[in-house]
Amino acid sequence: MTRGVLTGAAQSFVASAVPLALALVALPVLARALGPERLALLTLAWGWLALAALLDLGLGRALVRRLADADARGAMPAERTAVAAAERLLLMVGAVVGVAGALAGTWYVRRALALDATLVGDATAAVVLFCAAVAPTAAAAAPRSVLEAAHRFRDVATVRLVVNAAAFAVPLALLPVTHALWPTALVLLAVRAWAWRRLVRRAAPFLAGDAPADRAPLAADVLRDGAWITVSSVLSPIMTTVDRFLVGALAGAAAVAFYAVPYEAVTKALVVPGAVATVLFPSAAAARARSAEGLPALHALALRTVAALVLPALAIAAVAAPQVMALLGGQAWPPASARVLAWLALGTAVLLRDVVGLP
Repeated sequence: MTRGVLTGAAQSFVASAVPLALALVALPVLARALGPERLALLTLAWGWLALAALLDLGLGRALVRRLADADARGAMPAERTAVAAAERLLLMVGAVVGVAGALAGTWYVRRALALDATLVGDATAAVVLFCAAVAPTAAAAAPRSVLEAAHRFRDVATVRLVVNAAAFAVPLALLPVTHALWPTALVLLAVRAWAWRRLVRRAAPFLAGDAPADRAPLAADVLRDGAWITVSSVLSPIMTTVDRFLVGALAGAAAVAFYAVPYEAVTKALVVPGAVATVLFPSAAAARARSAEGLPALHALALRTVAALVLPALAIAAVAAPQVMALLGGQAWPPASARVLAWLALGTAVLLRDVVGLP
């Protein structure tokens, strides 16, 4: 079990670390080519897509827990209706949020941001396309839960690698053709739709087989089980994303890039806890279905891994913030961006230390 957790965590980490390395290459180029306002709009779009990826109302975790337990009993196909119900619900929620986001986003770029008039049309079209990506992004949580519960972390990591890398690779690849944002939004929408369908195809074999005659309670159970983490699943991503939108409304579009880039640098260090959690949750659910004796060891392993890999990186970012910002864009960032990076890295390190339980 421990070896499987480490292997799965390593695969998940690579899926997040490779896009991070690509970001180190792409950000300086994008900063020089797009200028502060277009780069600010792009960072706002990244924040919006990150929010969409977490918009599963707690159903993703509830499904993983239920499906991991079913997989341990060899009863995964019996949960096919529950997965389908969750996927339909997430698709509808994503569609509603996408429409609301398009309406609010159009007002935001036209009224709240002090954009150059020549950018308004491009920004409005990009907003609509980025909001259209919410529905497939949210719906993908259901088939992804199947694969995580079945410990098919490589399949999940492959899709995550493509999606995360595309966020930086697509605007970089389109620079020789256009600096407009709507083509980037269109391609990223296509990537999100592809990711959803690929996860569905990969998950299908694990749900094939006989289903129970009375299927309704299965869907109801998943909705009930997900309720306990719905509030956290909704509020947490909003709290970690809304700040850049407030900065744009209060200080203008250019200030968003000066804030969001160091913020992205710090949050990308959290790919390690994310990679460990992705693997640990279904492993813990499966272990609990058999016996709870192995759970403390899994928990201790996760904490040691996170502390060893993340805390040194955050310490370096806090101490050498000007050098890190220079690496991310040369002289494109004002000194205030380095101070933002230092404070964010320090605060994240203190929070993580408390979670891990270090003195």
